[in-house]
Amino acid sequence: MPCEFNKHSATSTESTKATEIKTKETKNSKKFGAYLIPVMRRKTRIAGLHFSDARPVVGEKVRIVGYLQWYDEETMRWVPAEHKKVKLLVDGVEVAETTTNTFGEFTFEVSFTGEHEVEVVFEGTPLLEGCSVKKRVVAMSEDSRKRLMRLVRIFAILIALILLSILLVALFEVRGW
Repeated sequence: MPCEFNKHSATSTESTKATEIKTKETKNSKKFGAYLIPVMRRKTRIAGLHFSDARPVVGEKVRIVGYLQWYDEETMRWVPAEHKKVKLLVDGVEVAETTTNTFGEFTFEVSFTGEHEVEVVFEGTPLLEGCSVKKRVVAMSEDSRKRLMRLVRIFAILIALILLSILLVALFEVRGW
């Protein structure tokens, strides 16, 4: 613990169980009158962070969605962090800020050119620890997107042909042809 507790003698106005904390106020304590009471900051996380398109076309709007949650030690589960500010940083520069809804969900809509490091940051509050998540986004040209889609189609057709040939071989073996 960051604080030291020392018992002192009680006066007529104080309870005999009163304690005095001989330390300065920290981010993990809260001052109540002459006393500092330790306050545990709760763990937080950004869960389910995903992009509407991990490989967007240059200039195309990308939707970034995630959930801010804090861990409840009593129920041993993650709880939505309601109405908290979350920031979006692109290559270390803040480009947007939003507030979570009642489910802890946040959404950003941005467009990209080139390759960037995207970071979603919750700076924390007196009762909640801060957290962040980083992901890489690469915006591609329209021609690159068309080539990639062509390769995906060719791959899907090859897989379908392989499965069809396996099915035909199995059918011929069962029928004895």
